[in-house]
Amino acid sequence: MIVSYIRSTAWMGFLRQWWTEPVPTGWLRGFLHARKLDRTVRNLIGGYALIFAAICIAVQFSDTGPRSMIGRVIVGLCAVGSLGWALRWVVGPWPSLREAVAFVAFADIGIAVACWQDSDPLAGLVGTVLFTPVGAYVSFFLANRLLVAHVAWCAPMIIALSSRLFAEGTVSAAMTALVKVTSMLLVVVLIPAVIQFGIAVVRWDALAAQRDPLTGLLNRRGIYAEWQRLYGELRREQPLDGDQVTAAAIVDIDRFKSINDRYGHGTGDRVLIDVAHALTCGTTGTSVVGRSGARSFLW
Repeated sequence: MIVSYIRSTAWMGFLRQWWTEPVPTGWLRGFLHARKLDRTVRNLIGGYALIFAAICIAVQFSDTGPRSMIGRVIVGLCAVGSLGWALRWVVGPWPSLREAVAFVAFADIGIAVACWQDSDPLAGLVGTVLFTPVGAYVSFFLANRLLVAHVAWCAPMIIALSSRLFAEGTVSAAMTALVKVTSMLLVVVLIPAVIQFGIAVVRWDALAAQRDPLTGLLNRRGIYAEWQRLYGELRREQPLDGDQVTAAAIVDIDRFKSINDRYGHGTGDRVLIDVAHALTCGTTGTSVVGRSGARSFLW
């Protein structure tokens, strides 16, 4: 009974939709590009990578930093890699999905490895707050399941780093570890989750405004937005040349008014839905299908 009630709640419905919905990872990037804000965001992300590199360099001269030669080399490599990513974000174009996943993987692994090299267990644990901007980036620009993977990596790392404080065996160290690990988990896990929740709600509302409520196809606004997104992705992935073809077709239902007059608007709506279904069957990922008028479709 309790399980059935939980499944029927609006919150569980939201979670099911959030988990199963294929996320168009380029929609926010396209929004920023249309408003000429994408370069600013790239510079901010590159700035974060530069700050992480600076931290890795500065910690070499800190009493709480790595003491062994191996630890110094590892943290130094994190600094070099972070400098490379900073340059990539600032100078290069917006990364592809594969590059973005590689960036997140480097950041997650690099932060964890660097924190483990701190000679002071408390400093290493506090350093995990650097996971938060990475989680925010994943929440804004990547898929929901990548956020789950990010959290699934960060949470155990934070708990594992806290074990060094617990290992000191004193009540003071244990209480410090408990307070810090709770704080870090709240910051690293909760902030990206809240961002993802807000982004999902805004995205669903924005996408609903681009859909025809009867057929579920894109409306005129949605057709234009989707074409702009696909065209931008094609331009980024490969330059357009004479061998590539873009085709468009308009489908108009003849004597549609007579169908409504003779059989009723319910039957007319059914015809529109059937036509929409027929047009969407067999389309590829680069096809755009929409309802452009009362009885016309664009394919």
